[in-house]
Amino acid sequence: MNNTEKVLWVLRRLGEPPFEMGLTELSRNIGYTKSGIYKIMTKLTEKGFIVKNPGDKKYHLGPAIYILGEIYNYRYGLWEIAKPVMEFLVNLTEETASIAIKEGDSYTLAYRIDSPHDLRLHGKIGKKYLLNTAAMGKVLAAYDDPEYIKKYVYNNKLERKTPKTIVDPEKLLKEFEMIKEKGYAISDEEGSLDALGVAAPIYNKNVIVCASLGIGGPKSRIGKKRLKNIIKLVVDGANQISRKLQ
Repeated sequence: MNNTEKVLWVLRRLGEPPFEMGLTELSRNIGYTKSGIYKIMTKLTEKGFIVKNPGDKKYHLGPAIYILGEIYNYRYGLWEIAKPVMEFLVNLTEETASIAIKEGDSYTLAYRIDSPHDLRLHGKIGKKYLLNTAAMGKVLAAYDDPEYIKKYVYNNKLERKTPKTIVDPEKLLKEFEMIKEKGYAISDEEGSLDALGVAAPIYNKNVIVCASLGIGGPKSRIGKKRLKNIIKLVVDGANQISRKLQ
């Protein structure tokens, strides 16, 4: 059994009754020296995966495991809830439906269901969105920490993708305020020419914006007449997902 397997064994064993064990008991169960187990437990404790009770000196699972579980439940639960809503939107609009989430300091494409048309917006899962080009990125930035966003737009050179990309910090911050007032964002050729996107915020159980739902397609196909209806559909869809997450 290599070190990785030993670490996994320890985590799995502490996830079973009685959910806590001492160093001697762990050593005896895994068939490994106490000094070897101690090194593993020390490193896991430093990283928050294991907690040592100062009283009886027994180990149990730590907060890092809980956080990972919450992330898994969030990602899996979000897809299960969002998928039928996205499928409905794609069937109705025949445009691509996507969901972006905030991961650290970036906005990432997490899920996508493609338009049936050959001419459609493309985006790989895991794609990072700039906060000033895509509707889904702008929504997440608008509802992000105001002080962080303000510092970011003033301290970083904003990339210009097209002539319509907003790169002026003051104009961009005003755009974010308007997004919060309206409850949705529009990207009108700001990321690429002839691309039009609409996005709305998704709230988690703590009523915090955790993701954005978007519909996008060629501007020449969507046009002004369809845009108003797509805005309503996206906002309603995001609200439906938010209610189920809560």
